[in-house]
Amino acid sequence: MSVNPLYTAVKSDFLDKIRLSTAKSDQTLAVIDVAISKVRIGFFKALTSDRAIEIAGFTAADNPTTEEEILHSTASVAEVLWVTSSLIELLPNVFMEGEVEARQNWNDEPLSRDSVWLIKYKRGLDAQVQAMLGQLEEPVNDNTGPVKVNLTGRTEPFIIAANHPGKLGIHGV
Repeated sequence: MSVNPLYTAVKSDFLDKIRLSTAKSDQTLAVIDVAISKVRIGFFKALTSDRAIEIAGFTAADNPTTEEEILHSTASVAEVLWVTSSLIELLPNVFMEGEVEARQNWNDEPLSRDSVWLIKYKRGLDAQVQAMLGQLEEPVNDNTGPVKVNLTGRTEPFIIAANHPGKLGIHGV
């Protein structure tokens, strides 16, 4: 069974966006499905099911101009970045457990050898997703104040940078 992304209608288009359209191995495709499932659940937890479904129902546009198109486009980009971040954790196991040629290719790839860079890259992706999730949240009532959602789906009061030196106002960054 194939898992479809929430904000990209055609899975092959999504695979192009995450630069894995040539993936053919059943193991690799299964790992991609796990990452997509993880991110779908993350959207439902972070935004609430109603809000995630509402945004998914908005019109997708290559060049968004309306508020609804912009929200859908933002969600689509966040989904790509979030799945990419998840795959940084999940895909190495496919290569390490795979055939000798796949392991050799993985070991020869500089991206996979430079774990410090990869960790920084993943943190950057996560920060971008975090910011986009904040843009996708349901507008809040003035009486309750802003609420920040983190990647675990928990809501926390927004940290004001002026009151917390060294903090950027984004949970976990």
